Amino acid sequence: MNAPISRNCQNRWLASGVLRAFTLTELLFTVALLSLVFTAVFVCQYYGMQLHGFIRPKLENAAFARDTLAHLVEEVRCAQSIEVGQGNATTFTAAGVTNAQQGNALRIRLAGNTNQFIYYYRDSGTETLRRVSLGSSNAAAVAQSVTNSTIFRIENFSGVVQTNNQNQAVVDVLLQMRQPSFRRNVSDSYQVRTKITRRAVL
Repeated sequence: MNAPISRNCQNRWLASGVLRAFTLTELLFTVALLSLVFTAVFVCQYYGMQLHGFIRPKLENAAFARDTLAHLVEEVRCAQSIEVGQGNATTFTAAGVTNAQQGNALRIRLAGNTNQFIYYYRDSGTETLRRVSLGSSNAAAVAQSVTNSTIFRIENFSGVVQTNNQNQAVVDVLLQMRQPSFRRNVSDSYQVRTKITRRAVL
């Protein structure tokens, strides 16, 4: 028969760990450690949001540039004739022979009708690149905050600006743009450049 456990043994057994509590030092250490962990998580989240805000305009600009130039690239590739010069909403003056083939405007003829064009030009008043569709008189903005005045150039295969509109010419398109940043009084500047040749070279 087992002997009963004495009260003194029970007290020692309970004091050894069953009812043991945290000391003040342990509690303060735990609170300090949790505070450090929460602070580190908050700082990482904050700087992650700052980085996202910094990168987001650049990603949007890249996507916007692809969308802006996609139609222009396809129209130049399908063109029967291309002219570069100076123009606005109502007038277009092609760069003359012996003059550098460059300017703020591009006129694209797709079909055999010489009176119908797709027309791109930079509006200096609003700093936008505008497009007039085939057979239309209304200009729609396709790019905002375009800062460079010379957007279109006709070059040869080595990148030299031509002085006449050759059949095998390369159309160089340069858009230098800016977009307001999330930071106060700061703008995000970027540029898009592409070179296009016509598919149907005669």
